[in-house]
Amino acid sequence: MYYSKCCHAKIRCESASEWDGEICTNWCVCTACNEPCDIVELETNVVDKELLAEGYEEMKDIGVEVCTPELTCESISEMKAYWDSELYAARRSVDWLKVWWEDTVRTFHRAKTEIIRFVERGRRGWSRADTWDLDCYLLDVIIGSVEQLNKDDPREDKKYRQDLHDICNTLKSVQNQYYEGLNTKVKVKQAQKQLNYAFRLLSKRFMQLWD
Repeated sequence: MYYSKCCHAKIRCESASEWDGEICTNWCVCTACNEPCDIVELETNVVDKELLAEGYEEMKDIGVEVCTPELTCESISEMKAYWDSELYAARRSVDWLKVWWEDTVRTFHRAKTEIIRFVERGRRGWSRADTWDLDCYLLDVIIGSVEQLNKDDPREDKKYRQDLHDICNTLKSVQNQYYEGLNTKVKVKQAQKQLNYAFRLLSKRFMQLWD
C-alpha cells in the first residue's frame, strides 16, 4: 500500500507510468494537498488503528515516552521498533508466566477436588459432590450395578433375570429423558410413571439382589 510522503495520505497516478512494477513518483499526486509527491510504502499488516492505539497505551503504562498515536510512517516505525524490542519481549514473557501460573493453580485445585471425591466414593460409596445431582448419580449407580449383577448372577430364574433387565432398560429410558430435558408436564409425567414401574420391580427383587 502506497501513501504520499508529504501528508501521509492516499495517492493517485496521473498516468500509467509503471516500469517493472514500480510506480514512477514523478506522476503521483497526493490526494490531500493535490500536489505531486514522493511516495512511501506501508506494510498493510501493521496498519491497524486499534492495534496501534493499544500498543501506545501499553507503552505509556510501562513508562515509555510516546507521541500521540496517529497513522503515520513515523508512528508505525516507532511501534514496530517497540514490538521488536527486548522490553516488549520481557513484558510478553511475564504475561505468559502469569497465565501459566494461573492455569497451573486451577489445574491443581481441580486435581485436588477430584482426588477428594475419589477417596470419599471409595470410603462410603458417594461423595459430597454427588449430592448436588443425586437423582442422576443414583440412576448411574443402579443401572450399572444391576446390569453387572444380571451378567454375573449364576441363577437361571428367567423371570428374575427379566425383571432385572426391565429395571435397567426403564431407568435408561428415564436417564435419556433427563439428558433431553424434562421441560413439559407430559414428559415429567411419563418419566414418573417409568420410575414408579422400575422401583416397583426393584422393591420386589430387592432382597434377591446378591450374587
